[in-house]
Amino acid sequence: DLDDNWTAFDGATVAPGNLTQNPDLDFIIDTEAGLAGDGFVYTTDADFIGNYAVYVGPQAIIRFDFEGAAYADQLSLYFESSAGGTWTYALTPADTRHEVLLGVNLGGWQSFDIGANFATALTDIDRIGIYVANKDTGPWQYSLDNFEIAIPEPETVWMLVAVLVSLGVTFRGRISEIAGQMKARFVKS
Repeated sequence: DLDDNWTAFDGATVAPGNLTQNPDLDFIIDTEAGLAGDGFVYTTDADFIGNYAVYVGPQAIIRFDFEGAAYADQLSLYFESSAGGTWTYALTPADTRHEVLLGVNLGGWQSFDIGANFATALTDIDRIGIYVANKDTGPWQYSLDNFEIAIPEPETVWMLVAVLVSLGVTFRGRISEIAGQMKARFVKS
């Protein structure tokens, strides 16, 4: 049950009345002074905070379901770390199921904190959650469910590494072949 361990702030409120009826987390993003709304919901549950580099591992995947996409212009997974700032990962609001690799930064994670280091940030995650924004006036209700950490089996990780290496070797050979053909064409002309 997500309701027990989640907090809302900065424009978001946990939706009253629905919490004991559903296993998911219902929350509302409202407007302030007639402007568009945005807000955060997050957890500090011990299962999701701490040292990801040691306790969770470099292949950690955060999975969750999000509903209410019709009323969301922006959706991001984010985490805050006392060791390395705040990091966000932009998601497509229209998707209902989300999976984000948290253990490594493959270009998707961003921080606006000067000098923030992703690897250092993973050593002390203080809270993790989602950010939702809507340019239209609300209130809008959203739902978050099945928020979990998945850690692939080592065999799966090695298989993925082998596939990536194989693709790299395959493409490298093809690129060399194309380059050779182009060089031959230039030499003839």
